[in-house]
Amino acid sequence: MNKLELAGVLQGVWTCGIAVYPDDGENGEELLARAEASLREKAKEKAPSEPS
Repeated sequence: MNKLELAGVLQGVWTCGIAVYPDDGENGEELLARAEASLREKAKEKAPSEPS
């Protein structure tokens, strides 16, 4: 499947968080939590600042 075919199947904006075993967690639950935290951190960095 090429990029254009894939874009038709996976519509919208996709993001992913990355966590590495064993540095970021010792089990699946810890790794998923770290990957989610990574996504939240990046979203905060990219979000426009709120007006004061």
